[in-house]
Amino acid sequence: LPEAEVGSPERPTVGSWGHNIGKCKPCAFLHTKGCKNGIECPFCHLCDRGEKKRRQREKWQHQREQFPHQFQQAYLGAAIGMQPLHLATAAGPPLCWP
Repeated sequence: LPEAEVGSPERPTVGSWGHNIGKCKPCAFLHTKGCKNGIECPFCHLCDRGEKKRRQREKWQHQREQFPHQFQQAYLGAAIGMQPLHLATAAGPPLCWP
């Protein structure tokens, strides 16, 4: 299949590439104050409202399931008044707990 042209309803922005296969990154501004980048926006304008938050939550849950002992230590340490615990995971940037 030929790729849709940028600016078309199937691909409204440059960042909308890969939307159908879940490889896009949702535009955080489109559904709030509006995106001012137009068709040159590097983020997807096809994603539904709340998609960015849903993906963040899904990623957090995956990390929590993958490294449960580190999350338990972080919560236990915070509960007994220890300093904030910084966790570095293979899946992403360090996680910090208050």
